[in-house]
Amino acid sequence: MRTIAIFARWPRVGHTKTRLTPGLTADLAHLLHVAMLRDALDAALGAPAGRRTLWWAGAPAERVGFLVPEPIEVFDQPAGDLGDRLAHTFAALHRTPGDRVMIIGSDCPWLEAAAIDYAFEALERSEAVVGPADDGGFHLIGLTYAAVRLLPALFQGIPWSTERTLEETLIRIRAAGLSVDLLPAASDVDTPADVIKCVRWAMCDPAGGKHTRAALVAMGLLPGSAM
Repeated sequence: MRTIAIFARWPRVGHTKTRLTPGLTADLAHLLHVAMLRDALDAALGAPAGRRTLWWAGAPAERVGFLVPEPIEVFDQPAGDLGDRLAHTFAALHRTPGDRVMIIGSDCPWLEAAAIDYAFEALERSEAVVGPADDGGFHLIGLTYAAVRLLPALFQGIPWSTERTLEETLIRIRAAGLSVDLLPAASDVDTPADVIKCVRWAMCDPAGGKHTRAALVAMGLLPGSAM
């Protein structure tokens, strides 16, 4: 079965997308974060999959203020670094040898349903698939059951959130004897410079990211005609 897992931080002003400030105010960074998250949820709902899940980081006990559409199941990310959380999620969602699990982030509005579908197709010929990010990390990672059996060692000791993250992850995957497919690179939106890239993308590509586009228009960064 195909399963999609979205990793996201609970939306709260001043606690999400803090690297966008002071280029953006905390309120505008929050607005953009929520918009990108909604686009990630739409992409997951549009991609062919048997199960869709959202994994919160930093969510309060009473989750009021953000409605997760059905049939997306909601969970909490465990404690630990990104490697610990990836390993836990992959292990929790893989149940049979035929399972394919894809984990995506919530800050890459150009990741559309078709790209997720393509990534799942890549898992039919390889044991891992990775979508590189321009900052040296990745915006998507998928594993088959064969790869999950090597967890948690597969993700231990990787320098997360650095320009070496992707390189070291691929080294681990290949050193374990696993085959891996690389998708086209994309940009996460983490910094003010990334917002500029996002505006350029929205101006040039008429498809996808409707919530992000609306947020950019509301922020005065994109003309309404670009919607």
